[in-house]
Amino acid sequence: MKTASQEYYNLLHQIQDENAPSIAVLLPGTENIYDIDLNARTIESPEFLSVSKDHRAETIYFKCPRYFDNIDLTNLVCVVEYINANGDGRVYAVPYYDVDSFSLIDEEEGIYEPMIIFPWCIDGEATKVGGEVTYAIRFYQLNDTGTKMIYNLNTLTAKSKVLYGIEVNNADFEESEDESNYLATCLEQVMHYAKKASDRDLYWINLNTGIDYNEMQ
Repeated sequence: MKTASQEYYNLLHQIQDENAPSIAVLLPGTENIYDIDLNARTIESPEFLSVSKDHRAETIYFKCPRYFDNIDLTNLVCVVEYINANGDGRVYAVPYYDVDSFSLIDEEEGIYEPMIIFPWCIDGEATKVGGEVTYAIRFYQLNDTGTKMIYNLNTLTAKSKVLYGIEVNNADFEESEDESNYLATCLEQVMHYAKKASDRDLYWINLNTGIDYNEMQ
């Protein structure tokens, strides 16, 4: 997951140049938050990430201290580097940091514990196949030319599962008498019903007045 090749540096530089995380407060109040221990470099991870073939249907939230050795992590770029169950390596660019939801700051009580929360939106590359996904989190900053790391903080790897969903293919329906019904894509089905609707007279009733607008034409 950690390669020093220039090609990978170029990818990280592109993420840094085009997708620097913004500061936002967007955290849903009912979501589970998984802790990152920066001193131990460990990630508290969920048992399951999503279901195979899902795309952006689940979002995992992580929480860690905002400062590490006097470095403000919100000034850095954050990525989730992962290897899906098919062995494909991918990088997710964190889009924003929430710096308010879990920060504990009370000057009168002498409490100063700034925290950051950030999301990992699980996309179709992570859920390409069911099985175990290995991932780690990196905070970093490259120089202007993208050839040298100015700062680089990595966690240890963690593992979570993508649950197995149903896998449908043509072979499942080779002996079906009505194969076309099963193999129709979502778009084909929508177009089918849209055509049926266009072939008939449509009318609607205003629930507030009870007027049948079809009779008024």
